[in-house]
Amino acid sequence: MAVKYETGNDGKFAAGTTKPSLSVGHVTLSPTAYTELSDCPSEGEDIYSIDYKATKKSNNIGWTFGRMSAPPAYERAHMEDDVAELVAPYLDGRLLRSRLGKQVSVIEMKVMLFGSAADKSPTLDDLETLD
Repeated sequence: MAVKYETGNDGKFAAGTTKPSLSVGHVTLSPTAYTELSDCPSEGEDIYSIDYKATKKSNNIGWTFGRMSAPPAYERAHMEDDVAELVAPYLDGRLLRSRLGKQVSVIEMKVMLFGSAADKSPTLDDLETLD
């Protein structure tokens, strides 16, 4: 989940903004993007204690993440109650779980991994190495 602010292209609020406009949604991250995002917090901070700026890469494939500010702007504007109200529909986890990938069993995963190899059928030794 992420809190999104309405900002200009530079990631800054319009002059005179005292209470930013907020929305909440989900973010789907590749492993590389998650690693990049996880590197943004400083020592003693976690990924939830800062704001980020997401910028589309110049080749239009993927995003880069940078540290924008700490603490998050909604905390500086004393809008914690507003954020709590926005995230309330997600607290039971049902909607977020629906955004996750399909859960597969170990057997299904092994079939997916070895089932597409046209030149080699899996052996029992191959399947045991995945355990």
